[in-house]
Order: sequence, then C-alpha cells, then structure tokens
Amino acid sequence: MLSTTGDAAKLTAQEKVLLVLSSFSKLEGEAHFLAEIEQAAGLDKDATLRAVKAGCKMGILEKVGHGRYRLGAALAMLGMQTMAYTPDPPAVEAALKSLSQETGGLTSFYAASGNSRYCMSFVPSEQHKMERNWLDMVHLSRSLRTCASGRVILAHVPPFVRAKVLAEAIPEGAGPGTLDSAALEASLEDIRARGYAIGREECVEGWDSIAAPVQRGTLISGAALLRLPSMAMPQDLRPLIRATVKTAALLSLLCAAR
Repeated sequence: MLSTTGDAAKLTAQEKVLLVLSSFSKLEGEAHFLAEIEQAAGLDKDATLRAVKAGCKMGILEKVGHGRYRLGAALAMLGMQTMAYTPDPPAVEAALKSLSQETGGLTSFYAASGNSRYCMSFVPSEQHKMERNWLDMVHLSRSLRTCASGRVILAHVPPFVRAKVLAEAIPEGAGPGTLDSAALEASLEDIRARGYAIGREECVEGWDSIAAPVQRGTLISGAALLRLPSMAMPQDLRPLIRATVKTAALLSLLCAAR
C-alpha cells in the first residue's frame, strides 16, 4: 500500500488516485465527504479533490448526494472479474470429496459475498446423506451469524461489514447453539489466532461443524466446512480439524493459482 509518511508532493497523480481508493478501506459506510477521504488518505485538500475528480472521470468513484463520494461501478466490475477466478467446480468437488472420505462427514465450500455466504459446492457422505435435514442444513442460512463457516468468514471481513452482521437478528430456524452478538464477537479473535472454528449445533439441531478460511492472499474468499452429527463427533477433534484446515489450504492455493 502507498504511504504518505514522506512528502506527498513526490507522489504522482496516479499514485494519489490509488491512495484515495485505498482510503475507502479505512472508512465505514458507503459514501464519504471529501474531508473524511482527505484525512484517511493523508493528502491535502487540493490533492484529494483532484484525485477524487480523476477517479470519478474513470468511473472508479461516484459522487452521490451533497458532496459525498463512493466507490464506482468500474471497481465493482473489477471485483466481479477477480471473484470469477475462484477454483473450478470439479477441483472444489474433488477437495471436498477427499475431506468427506477422510472424515465421514458432509463437506461444503461456502463463498463469501459481502455480508453473506453462499454454498457453492457440497458433498454428502454416504452414511449421512439419508438424514432428513442434511439438505436443509446446507442451504438453511446465508447469514454469517450462524455455523462455523459463517463465523470463520466473519472473522476475516472488514470491520464495517462485521459491525453490520453483528447488528443483524439471529436467522429464524437457526440451531440452539447459535451465539448471541456478544459471544459471537468474542469468538472472532480466537478464530483468527487458531485458523479454524468449531460450531456446536449452530446451524441445525443435532449437527456440529468445523470450518477453516479459504483466502486469496489477505482477502477472505470463503470457508471449507465439515459437518457431522453431534453424536458422531469424537472427543478428540484434532484429526478432523487438521483435515479441514488442510482442505481450506488446498482451496486457497487453487484460488491463487487461477
């Protein structure tokens, strides 16, 4: 990331535009006044105004309301192009199938999308796919408030997204183990430190889960998820955790390789 610790006058016009763009990652909310952008970017008023006007000309910034600016549609298109290069479905399915065979559980890849998650691929284990509620469980909730996969993604999203999710109500039909906002927020630092999350009946009653983050560099792409009936969860979870983390690392490599 560009730094303003030196003389801002040494920065080119293009670098100042990039600096203004990067400042939006420090600001909460959708649109911001020029003074807010100026402070976050570390530029003077005139340089910030010129950079913002240049960004608006290129479509990477937009002016909204009275003197406020937000990220533009051109950046959204770039984001869509970037996220299009997620692992191919066959590669994801092969990784999930391997995890399912190793652990005997239901496995899924949930992709992060704003303040939600979407099930992109899942593999039902032979011994559990006849369970009445397994398919409902896979598609039950898009909220990041539920399930180990939701919490893993939530632990790695920007602070303003995290705050929005924490303010949401617990989804209807969530399992009895779903955490309230305070407990959910308290669990996130531990998830980041450990590199995985364990869920106890968070999504559906009678099912536990283990999830690990799938990342493209520092960007959270989603989560690899393993589910097993609560009664089938062994006392020693370390082999299941290692297998899930290994699968998430493989999916992360596939994201980077594409």
